[in-house]
Amino acid sequence: MPYKDREKQKEYQRNYQRQWRENNREKIKGYWQKFYYTHQNEVLTRKRRQQQQNEQTYEIRARRHHRSKIEILRRYSGEYPKCAYCGENRYECLQIDHINDDGCKERKITGGGENFYAWLKKQPYQPDRYQVLCANCNVIKRVRGLVSYNQGLETINEWDEWSKSKYIKTPEAIKEFWHKR
Repeated sequence: MPYKDREKQKEYQRNYQRQWRENNREKIKGYWQKFYYTHQNEVLTRKRRQQQQNEQTYEIRARRHHRSKIEILRRYSGEYPKCAYCGENRYECLQIDHINDDGCKERKITGGGENFYAWLKKQPYQPDRYQVLCANCNVIKRVRGLVSYNQGLETINEWDEWSKSKYIKTPEAIKEFWHKR
């Protein structure tokens, strides 16, 4: 059906094609299977070439990410980065911690992951908002609300008892529970 309005025509074509694909799924599948078997060498060669390009792209992105992470860790922890609590210094274990626990808000802005370090590089130095922690201390801080190696649960049974407690629901109650121990 011819439309004078170009946008209406595009919308009509889009809906028509979507409907046709839904009604002819088996026909489309058969076409692609036949194409694959008759052009198998070409398809596999193209796939191998794309995989090699993706590996090279991945390696470039990984190197850029690690350079950014190292720069940020050094900015917030000194020339030889280490955990602010336990002193762990293995690069693979170190992370940036949001001191005020507002990382969720920032992940919405930055998208998280490798984008976070690139974003943080552009931000001014803020030692009151960020610190370097190892993965263990970061998780302990999130679970307990604080990091302390002198308090806390030592065995699985103690953790089990704590997890079954129905009275500990708020972060304040969790902190109070830990301080009693």
